[in-house]
Amino acid sequence: MAIAVDAVSATGVDEAATTMTWAHTNNGNFICALVVQQTNDFSGVTYAGAAMTQAVVKDSNDYQTSIWYKVNPATGTNNFVATGTNLKDKVGGGISFIQGDTSNIGATNSLILPGTTADSSLTVTTTGTGNGFVIDCILVTGTKTMVPGGSQTEIFDIPSFGAGASTASASYQAYAGGANPSNSWSWTGNENGNQVGFEIIEGAAASTNPITFPLMKVG
Repeated sequence: MAIAVDAVSATGVDEAATTMTWAHTNNGNFICALVVQQTNDFSGVTYAGAAMTQAVVKDSNDYQTSIWYKVNPATGTNNFVATGTNLKDKVGGGISFIQGDTSNIGATNSLILPGTTADSSLTVTTTGTGNGFVIDCILVTGTKTMVPGGSQTEIFDIPSFGAGASTASASYQAYAGGANPSNSWSWTGNENGNQVGFEIIEGAAASTNPITFPLMKVG
């Protein structure tokens, strides 16, 4: 069995709260949370009460995008809980994978446009060379219609959230055998943006024990 998406989940906008909780049903061996917020104070994310590891994070103008992961997570329906200290608007999404590599965690990369620069697109590129998925999340100032690139599938896309009227989006894309896979977004008009990406590579197929039979003497 090759690596595959198991399930995705997402919140709406969680306003004026220090925690954000949403449910996700997992049957895979690798799970990620994607968090976009109008502050930069998140202290951690858990799934089913177990701490997740921060893969990549970027701050810009007090906005933050981050991706978290956990290998061999609990199965069934459980909650993601993201915890911070500021009463700021935030958006979260989750994605789980079947047959992700749990020993050789994929490469990470991130791209940020500083506060003095604006553009109408962003792309994050990882360093993968095998089979797997690239996931990303992005925050852009202003109310925008976000257009994902390539063969990306949206996890969430929420325009005009929070006092700053920002747009939050996230996506995933499969790749096979290609080097440096990337996820990109475009929109109309120049705005400041903040994007991070994370690569989940394919793990080895689960081994099976052969069935043996005792030798029998004939004759």
